[in-house]
Amino acid sequence: MKKNKIIISVFSVVSLVFSSFASVTVAGVDPPEVNAVMAIGESIETDKTVTTTAIIPPIIDICLLVDETGSFDDDIGNLKTAAPAIYDDITATGADAQFAVTGFRDYPVPEYGIPGDWVYRLLSPMSPVKANWTVGVNALIAYGGWDLPEAQYDAIVAAAGPGIFTDPTLGDQYDCRWRVDAVGAKRVLIVATDAPFHTPDGTHVKNEGTTITALNAQNITVVGLKAGSAGTELDALAAATGGNVQPLSDDGSNIAEAILAGISLPITVTPNYNCDPLIVTFDPPSHTVISGNPAIFNEKILVPDNPTLAGSLVECVVEFLDENGNSLGNQNISVEIPIAINLNPKTAVNELGIPSQTHTVDALVTSDSPLSSVVIPDALVNFEIISGPNIGKSESLNTDNMGIAKFTFEAEQGVLGLGMDTIEACVSGKDGRVVCDEVTKEWVDTMPPEASCVEAVNPSGKKIPPAGSTTLPGSKGGMNEDGFYQLLGEDYVDPDVEIFIEDTGSGTVFGPFASDVIIKYTEDADVVPEQKKMGSDKGKAGAVAWHIIGNGDMVIYATDSAGNESDHVSCLVPPLPK
Repeated sequence: MKKNKIIISVFSVVSLVFSSFASVTVAGVDPPEVNAVMAIGESIETDKTVTTTAIIPPIIDICLLVDETGSFDDDIGNLKTAAPAIYDDITATGADAQFAVTGFRDYPVPEYGIPGDWVYRLLSPMSPVKANWTVGVNALIAYGGWDLPEAQYDAIVAAAGPGIFTDPTLGDQYDCRWRVDAVGAKRVLIVATDAPFHTPDGTHVKNEGTTITALNAQNITVVGLKAGSAGTELDALAAATGGNVQPLSDDGSNIAEAILAGISLPITVTPNYNCDPLIVTFDPPSHTVISGNPAIFNEKILVPDNPTLAGSLVECVVEFLDENGNSLGNQNISVEIPIAINLNPKTAVNELGIPSQTHTVDALVTSDSPLSSVVIPDALVNFEIISGPNIGKSESLNTDNMGIAKFTFEAEQGVLGLGMDTIEACVSGKDGRVVCDEVTKEWVDTMPPEASCVEAVNPSGKKIPPAGSTTLPGSKGGMNEDGFYQLLGEDYVDPDVEIFIEDTGSGTVFGPFASDVIIKYTEDADVVPEQKKMGSDKGKAGAVAWHIIGNGDMVIYATDSAGNESDHVSCLVPPLPK
């Protein structure tokens, strides 16, 4: 019984796929660039594919030996369609190429084949003429066969030659008619089959050993196109003759690549580069493939654990070379090793007015990437207050082992110290690029001043009333008998507070007055409250600045420049006698 159909179409779509190789004249690298942001000590890996151009031996004899049994019916049909393109694409490489076409089935013995089957036949002897090649391919016929194995060993030896093979059905058949006058020509026998091989059994003659001997005697390299139920026989023949085996897909859509790969020379691809200070490695360090096939590397890029590299940009070129030093393509590597600075606290508000008041800003210097953050020790950080009441204060500090530098400054005191400081810190990277960060510090005054009034000297009496007279409860009920007071105001921030006098009887407010001023207050319920200049520039009377007349007692309070108001303080005087 004839073996079942194993593969769908070995030579389907040959013309479309194979013709694509003619346009592959320039190698390349994919991806051609690596652009990364990497922190200190970080690494990345990527697969790198180097496309190679098919390199055909400069002088080559190609003999195609095709399975002509029934299972190759569709495949032979597709091969006939693709034959012109196959010829064109191989010769387009510039090689001095000649082509031959042969076929095989099995012995016409009932248990192996059917009557009329042949073991080997020559359809088109070696020739550089395209028409001869296409005629030979078009003469292939898929039919016959019986059991699964075929007479491949005997057919291969017949194709190798030298001389004539006497086929039981067709009679004398020449070998592929390899050229004998082409010095250095490479002889390639392409064997396409989907079946295992018969071994010697009284009808079949050749085995693996005798076949290898015949092939090597003629310097013939076997390229196997293996599909379906084909065994390991082609692998052994290819290994022994320096050839290779190309697997065919179920539908045969990769036949073009398989043929070109089979007849192409190997190529060794090696990356050449100097990417210091990056550590760049490739696995494998070099890669040998059949030319026309991609060489795939695993590339690892490592930033050394060296903090001094932070803030640099490293660029280099990896050139992929063949064994002869020819360039196959370049890869550009660009790695940014960032440096960053982060200040804390971002904002802060503090009360001014406490002597030797300080503020501290922490600067954290790191090398950051999307994947990690690494602290940078011993980085020089330049701090400066660029605006605000403490503008101009600065210091340069190195980060500690935790990547932190601390800037502490003492606040300006007084009214001039109020406001918003902007603090900037900058750090320079290895390549001189500067990165900065800013934070703010606001100095405020929310504490009210203190107000007080003390008995002042009566210029006429030349003395302050006796103790206990004005101090509650006192003999006079805490009243200042003659109404002379010194008004006092005190504040942590503002040395020039303003003092106001309120008449409790009418609500009239007098002022502002400077701290330390001496006034006389008179309580008279029958007059309109008023403020009059008092004293002169001469004499003791000049010590008293104002005479304030109110309807009730005197209450004083102080305000500072920030608008804070002190507690109200009563300063009592006796009313005028009636």
